[in-house]
Amino acid sequence: MKKSNIVLPSVTLAIGYLIGSLLLPINRGKTADTNTPDTTSPPPSISRSVPENVTPPPKPRVESSDSIPPAQQLTGDAAPPESLQRAERAKWLRLIEVLGLDSDQAKALEAAIAQNRPTPNGDSPLDVAYTEAGDKLEQDILAILTPEQQDAFRELQERSLDTQVEAKAQAEFAESLAKIDLSTEQREQVLDILRRQAEADVSNISSGTLLLLGQSFLPIGDEKVTLESFELLGQLQVQPGATPTTIEELTALHRVELERRMTQFNGILTPAQLALYQASLAQAMENLDIISPR
Repeated sequence: MKKSNIVLPSVTLAIGYLIGSLLLPINRGKTADTNTPDTTSPPPSISRSVPENVTPPPKPRVESSDSIPPAQQLTGDAAPPESLQRAERAKWLRLIEVLGLDSDQAKALEAAIAQNRPTPNGDSPLDVAYTEAGDKLEQDILAILTPEQQDAFRELQERSLDTQVEAKAQAEFAESLAKIDLSTEQREQVLDILRRQAEADVSNISSGTLLLLGQSFLPIGDEKVTLESFELLGQLQVQPGATPTTIEELTALHRVELERRMTQFNGILTPAQLALYQASLAQAMENLDIISPR
């Protein structure tokens, strides 16, 4: 039987994150990277000759300072905490840029992030622990900020959520529809459905919880729990210290998702296009049957 070219994201994420790390004691220590110099340099410019009679593309328009959202005009004197990896320092710089943090606020924010970590116990599922810790972190952050900074923080949350929804929709499009020739109208209709589905999925996760997941704009460290794996936690109701999630449980969830996808583009794709799309999903279903027969 041919191998499917369809990625099985739920199974992959669950095996990588749920079984591997989420069922073990959660350790949130920071990894310092103090001795690595910043050796990044910009790539060399490459000049290309422009053929005759070809008009070069217009240069991108540079936005004036007047068009920058007010939230990005805040200024602060804080500096990123020392001994952080480059990606974490960049997140701190962005927070200082957007929120205008002063040094005292930055220290308080760093303490709030360190103190509000998921603390699973034997009575609550892991997703509940993340939700409780995330909501508490959000409250603590808002208490640190001025009213103007609070508005900027909420705007940052909204932009981050919009980006995650778009990324989720585009990822599913690339996974199963990129090889089907669609008209411009069909592509927009398909993406609209995928965006609405992504919004529905994310709407079940609190804004505070999103602060603790892998796509967070906060410098939360090496967080392994992604948006997708958190959704699985809620579906599986994983208990701390419980028996590891089985392949049968994971594949059952993925079968339900594949069956939902089978009909979501009825009326948008032509019969031949729909057959191509469903053939890919059917192949993925067959692969699941190999991994875990019904």
